Amino acid sequence: MIPDAKGVASVTEASAASVLDKLNRYLLDPDHVRGGQKAQWFEQALGFNWENAADLAKQLVFDESLPCLADFLTYLAPRASKALALTALAGTLPLLVFFLGALFRRRWKMPALFAATFGLLYLFFTDAGQPFRFWLIAQGFRIHAGSIDNYLSRCRLTKFSEKGTAQAVGDCEWSGMDSAPVDYVVFYDTTDEIALRTTQRSPEWYDAMWHYPPKALLRDGAPRAERMVGHFYRIHVLAEELDG
Repeated sequence: MIPDAKGVASVTEASAASVLDKLNRYLLDPDHVRGGQKAQWFEQALGFNWENAADLAKQLVFDESLPCLADFLTYLAPRASKALALTALAGTLPLLVFFLGALFRRRWKMPALFAATFGLLYLFFTDAGQPFRFWLIAQGFRIHAGSIDNYLSRCRLTKFSEKGTAQAVGDCEWSGMDSAPVDYVVFYDTTDEIALRTTQRSPEWYDAMWHYPPKALLRDGAPRAERMVGHFYRIHVLAEELDG
């Protein structure tokens, strides 16, 4: 059943309240232990802080750029990112209601506009939009990582020598949607061999990678790592591969 206008409004209000709560308690809180640096960036770069957090929350709920923001916040604010991704999907329901209503009333200009909007959303969620989405994720990660030395202190690193040069590999953090069949790991590799074919990887690299499951994927599998920033890579891991 398609929700009526009152039902859509209640969903919208609930979504706005949830987003505002996450903004106030984390992303725009300058005193937050982990979010303080991000709050400074949001105020300096975008002009948003506690005083106008409500304005930002209202823009997020039905903003057509909502999926983009969800990607950008993947590492900056994981919980907010998941909430925004779900809100973006829910936000298509009002569009569908208006689309069907315009068709019923034979207002042909409006269905054409809605069709174009749905077309853009379709492109965004298919392979055609993936490069741009990944770029947004990478830029969000760049801000999230902040000081590289501080970020690396949270990673499980293995240091080794390859051809007389000091190198390091290690996993830094995992992320993904709850109950989704895929997780993502941020992996650090100064040799960049994690993005190479198995035949191009050195014996020293293989020895260092022994500590990082799933070995069947990260160590012995075909490359699927995507470079985000510097020597940081993002790798998707399917649920059935976690025990490998």
